[in-house]
Amino acid sequence: MKKFFASFIAVCALFTLGTSQQAMANNEPSNEPTKSENPRLLESSYYTGTIGDNLKITMYLNFYSNGEYSGWYYYNKYGSNNKLYLVGSTDYDGIVKLHEFTNDGQLTASFEGTFNGRGEFIGIMYVVKGNKRYSCKLYPARY
Repeated sequence: MKKFFASFIAVCALFTLGTSQQAMANNEPSNEPTKSENPRLLESSYYTGTIGDNLKITMYLNFYSNGEYSGWYYYNKYGSNNKLYLVGSTDYDGIVKLHEFTNDGQLTASFEGTFNGRGEFIGIMYVVKGNKRYSCKLYPARY
């Protein structure tokens, strides 16, 4: 009888704890950005900067109300007819992740970083082929 009573108390305690944790979780705001079905375009910006020590690039990004990005960039030495397309998002820590695709939809690289108070993007570019990493710094440009 003592074992049954102890088991009964343990089950009741676990049930109560689980219920109160679920109630707390439902009342607490989520740290994750909310995704809307029809995001609004909030901002479009051009950037210039470098990948690694000396690869000059020009980038264009659209930022939407659901925390997502779309855009393109090109290496200045190859010209604007050779754009690589970008899609990405901002995670709950404010880290921007952009994925680079070729014209035929192949993932070739990713950017990961943050925008500082001056609107500069500071981060790293990860190249899929060869598993290489390069620093990346972009500055707002006026066009």
